[in-house]
Amino acid sequence: FVAVRRHLVVETAESDLEKAWESIGAFCGTIHCEVLSSTIFKRASGAVPSGNISMRVAPADLGRLLDQLGKTGVIIQQTIASEDETAAVIDVEARIKNLTEFRDGLRALSGRSSAKLTDLIAVQEQLTNVQSKLDAEATKRKVLADETEKIAIEVQFFLKGSASGHTGLGKVWAA
Repeated sequence: FVAVRRHLVVETAESDLEKAWESIGAFCGTIHCEVLSSTIFKRASGAVPSGNISMRVAPADLGRLLDQLGKTGVIIQQTIASEDETAAVIDVEARIKNLTEFRDGLRALSGRSSAKLTDLIAVQEQLTNVQSKLDAEATKRKVLADETEKIAIEVQFFLKGSASGHTGLGKVWAA
């Protein structure tokens, strides 16, 4: 269970920047991919024009996405980082298993006809508590699945010749 993150810097002409940014967002919708965030800065905003897109893509579609990125400009930088999430996944799955068994035991207790009303109320309160914890752990597992079953991609679009989008004091700030 390894979470992989890739950061790519794509250099494009100013006249193609917005089209490149839009085309990658649209292309993502045609493969097993989801856009998490997307921003573009135009010259009118006072900043050097640039854009970025954050997305998650299925490993099988990574090559297609990289090919599409290559059509929008030149990929001038790629960074790949991985983080082993195996321990976290195993821990969450164990908690889910234990909570599920506990919940099932509580359900069996609540079904006894010989139980007192106060005992049944206490079991129901505990059952509600356990179900809430179980739901929280299931959500954690889903987040871990998203992180380990898809590749997180961050794409930054910069203008050709803009030294990765930084000019003047921007180069100092970036350094």
